[in-house]
Amino acid sequence: MSIILYGKYWFGIRFGKPVYNSLQDIFSNFFAEFSFPYLSLINILCNVPIKTSYRYFLDFPLGILRIPLGLISKILDINIDFPLTLSQENTLIILGTEKGGIPVDILGAGYFSANIFGVVFIMFCLGMLLALFERIFSNVSNPVLRSLKIAWILYFSTMVVLYADPAILLWDGVYLIFPTIVFLILYLLLNFKKYSF
Repeated sequence: MSIILYGKYWFGIRFGKPVYNSLQDIFSNFFAEFSFPYLSLINILCNVPIKTSYRYFLDFPLGILRIPLGLISKILDINIDFPLTLSQENTLIILGTEKGGIPVDILGAGYFSANIFGVVFIMFCLGMLLALFERIFSNVSNPVLRSLKIAWILYFSTMVVLYADPAILLWDGVYLIFPTIVFLILYLLLNFKKYSF
């Protein structure tokens, strides 16, 4: 219980120590922490496409572009105006500002993209991606690669389902995406050499 009440403060995510004066404060904090998927989904169902339009899966290429452009902007100290991310758009609709970041889960990201079709498409792609990783990592005996497989399972089961904003997923997942790309390149090169004549 103390992790739920003081965890963000202890781990340096929130700098002000929370103060709980009553049981109502404790319950309010608890429900605020765990209700964001429901709040986001209700918000999206009620306000998309009325207050904001569908995003038509543009967040995925924009999420990929944010990584190199974000690094360039930090290195050269220039300001690049990116479109709002899914989480920023969701927060803007709920709070009236994009600051604060109310995350979008995988169902919300699908609905934000293209209504019910978006939900079905994103869930189908997630299933295909999981099947691909299971196939690639199935016969791995190397402990480093087994660790990479476990890291992907944890990443998908925690981050991808609850925080499905592509900009956040790709930026936070660079440490996992880069070694996987290196492994895939080596895997494809070795298989190509094995079956080439």
